[in-house]
Amino acid sequence: ADRDALRKVRKKEWNVYKAKQDESEASLTVDTLELANRVAPLERFWLPVQGGFRGRAYCANHLLNSQGMSYQRSLLLFANEVPVDHLTQTHLEWAIAGFAGQDKKSWEQRSQWFIQHKAVIMDSIKDLDSITDPTSFWRTYTQMDDEWAFLACALEYKKLFLSSDRPLTTGIIIHVDATCSGGQLIAGLTGS
Repeated sequence: ADRDALRKVRKKEWNVYKAKQDESEASLTVDTLELANRVAPLERFWLPVQGGFRGRAYCANHLLNSQGMSYQRSLLLFANEVPVDHLTQTHLEWAIAGFAGQDKKSWEQRSQWFIQHKAVIMDSIKDLDSITDPTSFWRTYTQMDDEWAFLACALEYKKLFLSSDRPLTTGIIIHVDATCSGGQLIAGLTGS
């Protein structure tokens, strides 16, 4: 009886904790979007970064930063856009596949995945109604790893390669897994 009574108390405490956590996350989302709207008219702004004792860099801004929640990262673009080159399309295809949960696959497998799903991806972002549709591909694909980064890269792909927008420059930030595998370290050192 005592154990059951304690379980009820703990369950009630857990429910209060979860409600406060959900409220905090909702507030963070609203605050992030408000900040994004305030800085949108600016040509550029800087995000403060501080160094850690292990040689890592950490963003000091908790609302808009490149290390935050998926939707926070996806709101950011580099201020200095670069011209599209012969690798841009391939890198975007790999990123889209990676954010869709194919990040452990080889580059060739990611390319094949993108080719197989390109029509449904582009159909799911053809207009605002398609994007906001709860049954849209980017919201319902079961293996999706990072839907906001996926959406940002898919929209950038559409802008660069399927529309007549000019000039062909991009400022998109493609985030990759930050695990310390040897392959990633070598890729970073070689600029790959």
